[in-house]
Amino acid sequence: MFLVIYVKAHLHRNTSSVEHAVVGKGAGKLGLQAASSIGGLGYSFSLFGRSFNIIGCQLFPSTEAKRYIKRNQCMGELVSELKTLPAICDFFEGIETDSLSEFAVIAGDLGYMLNSTYKDFKSHMVHPITQFKELD
Repeated sequence: MFLVIYVKAHLHRNTSSVEHAVVGKGAGKLGLQAASSIGGLGYSFSLFGRSFNIIGCQLFPSTEAKRYIKRNQCMGELVSELKTLPAICDFFEGIETDSLSEFAVIAGDLGYMLNSTYKDFKSHMVHPITQFKELD
């Protein structure tokens, strides 16, 4: 697994405080026959004084309810353990890096297998702008 973050050359001088962290959750760590690539990596940085936290992860796939709960626990552990701002995280015990950032992104293979078809999905799809206005 790898995570690449590109910053355009003319913006590079406005980038600071770049930190990274890696957490492995390989086979046996969850009591499952998970692949050794299970885990996550994260980067935090500032761009124009705005703080960003980006987590890339891969969780194990399954539709079984028991594993669904373990997958959610694994995601929670990744967020807790990916300390991309180690000085702050060590000073404030228990604080998670994503809560310190103005922008937090979690992306990757989350392993949620949908027991559905594209036709079913499309019939329940909501336009994001409409949904956003309804939640406002």
